[in-house]
Amino acid sequence: MEIKAERVAFGGGGCPAKHGFQYVKCFYVDGGRKGNPVMTVAVESYGLGGMTAKVTWYYR
Repeated sequence: MEIKAERVAFGGGGCPAKHGFQYVKCFYVDGGRKGNPVMTVAVESYGLGGMTAKVTWYYR
């Protein structure tokens, strides 16, 4: 499995865009308090014998 990570622009308190074809999970780290990251994990692609996941986040 390969994981790609990308910091994105401020999302106004909501989950970042999934940036993939299948949404997996949105995490509000430590309850989504100010200064903590909000992260989205999505499946970006399936490869030969593996999977690529895309993690996007911003700091709230």
